[in-house]
Amino acid sequence: MPDPIRLEWMMDAHVQVFRPVQIGDTPNGFQQAVPIGAGTFAGPRLRGSAISGSADWQLVLEDGMYLLDVNGAMLTDDGVTIRVSSKGMRHGPPDVMARLIAGEVVPPDQYYMRAVAEIAAPPGKYDWLNRSLFVSWGERYPDKVVIHYYQVL
Repeated sequence: MPDPIRLEWMMDAHVQVFRPVQIGDTPNGFQQAVPIGAGTFAGPRLRGSAISGSADWQLVLEDGMYLLDVNGAMLTDDGVTIRVSSKGMRHGPPDVMARLIAGEVVPPDQYYMRAVAEIAAPPGKYDWLNRSLFVSWGERYPDKVVIHYYQVL
């Protein structure tokens, strides 16, 4: 029998987020996009900066759950551009979600923010990113998010 699945911390990303661009009610729910600005990422095998212009496309369901769809890119310290795409969710008790929306700092253990990430890199030093699965958990602050990425081994 193969070894059980293990997670290994890969990196933390600290990324600036801006005020949501509200698209409005759609047949599937309320849609908005959260523009992503400057930021950094660092871990034992890669580090660098987030490339501004990315976005988190969000679908807010009637029950208050946020379905997250992030597409972006990062530039490693040694000049390699890497694409990051993740799909996930954020939810919690209605009072906690209201505090997050109001811009309060809420401890991350009071809500659930998890995602599955796909990371694409060109051949070379970072090719290992193309050959693994990644999961993450996040912290939402008024002007930034902190995302903790783990490689599934």
